[in-house]
Amino acid sequence: MIWYRVQVGAYAFPNSAERVKIDLIEKGFKPTIAREELLYKVRIGSFQDKKKAEKQLARVHKYKEYKKAKIFEWNDGKDLPIIDLSGSGPGVAYDYHPRIDLVCIWHTETHEDMYGDAQVFIEYDRWGTDIVHTVLVDTGMYGSDTIKKLKKLGIKSLDAIVISHAHGDHYGYLDDIMKQFKVGHLYLPCIDGLKKYQPAYAKALQNKEKKAKAMDIPVTYLKGGDHFEVGRIECDCVFQVPADKLKEHDDHHFVNNQSIITMFTLDDVGKVLLTGDLSNPGNDIVMDYYKNWKVALQADVAKCPWHADKEGLSVAWVKFIGAISWYWNYHYDKTRGDRKKTTQKLIDGGVKPDRITRNFEDGDIKYSFYNGLWTVSSSKRGTLFAFRSRFENGN
Repeated sequence: MIWYRVQVGAYAFPNSAERVKIDLIEKGFKPTIAREELLYKVRIGSFQDKKKAEKQLARVHKYKEYKKAKIFEWNDGKDLPIIDLSGSGPGVAYDYHPRIDLVCIWHTETHEDMYGDAQVFIEYDRWGTDIVHTVLVDTGMYGSDTIKKLKKLGIKSLDAIVISHAHGDHYGYLDDIMKQFKVGHLYLPCIDGLKKYQPAYAKALQNKEKKAKAMDIPVTYLKGGDHFEVGRIECDCVFQVPADKLKEHDDHHFVNNQSIITMFTLDDVGKVLLTGDLSNPGNDIVMDYYKNWKVALQADVAKCPWHADKEGLSVAWVKFIGAISWYWNYHYDKTRGDRKKTTQKLIDGGVKPDRITRNFEDGDIKYSFYNGLWTVSSSKRGTLFAFRSRFENGN
């Protein structure tokens, strides 16, 4: 006898499947989760009558995030044959989609301004167990917890390190990281503007270049339009504000606004926008430049610029990026820079309050991406929420 199973997706780890299950229950379904060949699947009914299965499928398809739900057939109520993940062979074939994590490192439980900013992208093998590729974006300041936490994550080498701009809280731990990990490539921000207005900061990055090359690590200065790939992790340097367009040329705000804007694309779909310490003057210039091509900056996930200071973003910037979730890497404690106003700007820009993550409250924040689904968790609060990529249908 042929049975017909209505099923949503395949998830490489249980938390995301559990979140989908909860969401479907809230929508009036009675889903279950089954484990098959290391994939967690959400089932929404099994039927002997194909018309009933199709009716159930139509109900599921009413919801945009479940447009990929399908009907699968199997004999005598038995499970499907062994699934060939390579896309060929017996059973139902699935395209191979790696799990890729973005881990936003929280350095300390204190309120001290001495640890800075660091996040790492981690691509796993098809079984979700072994690390195959890594990209570190910023290192944190010397003495931070970056090295300890990279090792705790099981990272032994870094395919690439990207430095957003020339402040020590973003590159201060670079020397030690290059000594303790095998590094494939170092990417530094273009320093043309710094050479003109802040030559000491340009020289500091040139010194890092020399140290890297002495260790046989290739070095590239990223400028707008540059692109590199590591496995299924792609990085586009979208923009760097032209130095002459900035009114301030001091060693603080100017250097912040020389941050490179990078868009990371995961598995051809998920998008993460990182903007270093860009602040409102720089944001306005970027929006004006891209006013006819917003899609180049739109993302699923975005880091709040300038450590979530209220001057780091505007409501217009939040709407322009359109990210579903924003995360904060605090610089000082949670009271600095009037962060209540930052939260309100995000909400006014259309972000749901529960989609804002903050490392002071949440600890290390992990955005796990698999086959179009983001699952967000933290070291302090566990699983937080899940959502589907804006771009999974080519939007």
